[in-house]
Amino acid sequence: MAVQNVANNPIGNYPVLVTKLADLSQVQSVNAILPFISNQDDDGAGTVYTGYALRGASDATASWFIMKQVTSGAVTTIRFASAPFTMNQIWDDRASLTYT
Repeated sequence: MAVQNVANNPIGNYPVLVTKLADLSQVQSVNAILPFISNQDDDGAGTVYTGYALRGASDATASWFIMKQVTSGAVTTIRFASAPFTMNQIWDDRASLTYT
């Protein structure tokens, strides 16, 4: 096993553990505290909103990635308010956003 430091700007540097397997391949694993916060809102009627933002983000700022999960019977769909991991939505507006 070896440890490599990986620069992940602007978030910071994190050590990466590299494990060599018997077939000489390698597995890399990162043990880092991610700089994200998350919110979840379950309306109790089958709709769950989940949002992710960088730490320190306000619920009223356009800095969230928001997903909407709707369960009807045995079918669950997940839609997004923006392109995956584009953090430009407002958490407070989650119920009125367009999800695709």
